[in-house]
Amino acid sequence: MKTLIELLPVSLGISLIVSISSARSYAETTDSIEKTQTSESDFSPDFDYEGRGIYIGGAARSEAGIVGGEIGGFLQTSRWLSCRGSLAFLAAEDISEDVFGGLNLGFRINVPFRISPFVGLGGFVGYNRESVLAEDDFKDNDEDGSVDERGETKRVLDDTVGALYPEVGVHLWLSENVRVTGGAAYYITTEGRRDDFWFYGLSIAFRFN
Repeated sequence: MKTLIELLPVSLGISLIVSISSARSYAETTDSIEKTQTSESDFSPDFDYEGRGIYIGGAARSEAGIVGGEIGGFLQTSRWLSCRGSLAFLAAEDISEDVFGGLNLGFRINVPFRISPFVGLGGFVGYNRESVLAEDDFKDNDEDGSVDERGETKRVLDDTVGALYPEVGVHLWLSENVRVTGGAAYYITTEGRRDDFWFYGLSIAFRFN
């Protein structure tokens, strides 16, 4: 009996230490979960989507034959609406001869969340140039010191193209300042309905605070 009485304080002390340790561990775990939940839930409602930034992207047609790229800027005028503009190009199979450079403009209506679906409307206007013989125009077109030498060429406007396109896609905000966008646009061109095509693109944007 005496031994049991002597061991009782020790047992109580060990139990108390275990209880405190368990309580502390539970509190730390709960706090970690609450912080994680708060961080995830606060991203969308507290995130200020408005602002401006730059982006760079590329695209390709559903069938082989046309690729494109652009670099430009965007302005998020509200949580739901943005507009954008860029310098862009479209290139056909023979990229050395058939490249159209121009302007790409558009606007998008998006859902204001971290994963943000959108629909939009845009337009592209571009032109390309070609090399033609210039042996009798009395100009030094190649700037080699000789005028109208045999085989001299110059670059002239060859063709222009325009397109109007509806688009659909989704933004993924990796952080408050970095966004990845994937989407599809249907280009309705000035060349006729036989030359209309689907264009699938991917871009990355950097937002300025």
